[in-house]
Amino acid sequence: MRSPTRTAAVLASAPLLLAAPACRGPEQAKPAPTSSTATTTGVPTTVAPRTGDGSALPGAAAPPAQVRITDYDFEPVDLDVEAGATVTWTNVDPIEHQIVSLDPGVLQSPRLAEGAAYSHTFERAGTYRYYCTIHNLMKGTVTVR
Repeated sequence: MRSPTRTAAVLASAPLLLAAPACRGPEQAKPAPTSSTATTTGVPTTVAPRTGDGSALPGAAAPPAQVRITDYDFEPVDLDVEAGATVTWTNVDPIEHQIVSLDPGVLQSPRLAEGAAYSHTFERAGTYRYYCTIHNLMKGTVTVR
């Protein structure tokens, strides 16, 4: 029969034994994965052309931005763009969607069938919240800098 002290010592050391395989020495450490492409929920983001000091090039058009409508959701939900950028929403769902901004008259798409797209150019800085009129739980935001 085992002594209660020895049984308690074995049980107390069990968490250390379970954690030991997760520890690695420096020679076994794996580098963290890296990526050179910035993404937001799987959608690449774009940046306007810039000068060496980081300011936008004079007369340079802001690059287009994309929002996918899929699985009753906007991807990305929140999008940041430069003033002058054109945002295009593309419906990849097999059902119709319609985009409308909370601010009247800013965004008003027709009903978008599968494969259809709607574009809008944002000229002024601000935050533009929108939703799908058919599925009003679908919401998104475009922030224009």
